[in-house]
Amino acid sequence: MTEKQFLAGFADAIGSAPESLTFDTPLSSLENWDSVAYLSVMTMVDEHMGVVLDPEKLTEAKTPGEIYRLASV
Repeated sequence: MTEKQFLAGFADAIGSAPESLTFDTPLSSLENWDSVAYLSVMTMVDEHMGVVLDPEKLTEAKTPGEIYRLASV
């Protein structure tokens, strides 16, 4: 999954417009970043990247880019 595809999937998972996100957007600044979005992102990564994210590491992530790096390892 490319970075652009990841951001599009991330935006879709949290109900935001893809153009409003970058890899450096702080998750804390996202209105829609809540427990449902968290689970939606975990599901998106699992389905599209074949990676089950460690919930503890995901909780520590501060940006979409950090989540992408976790999923790309």
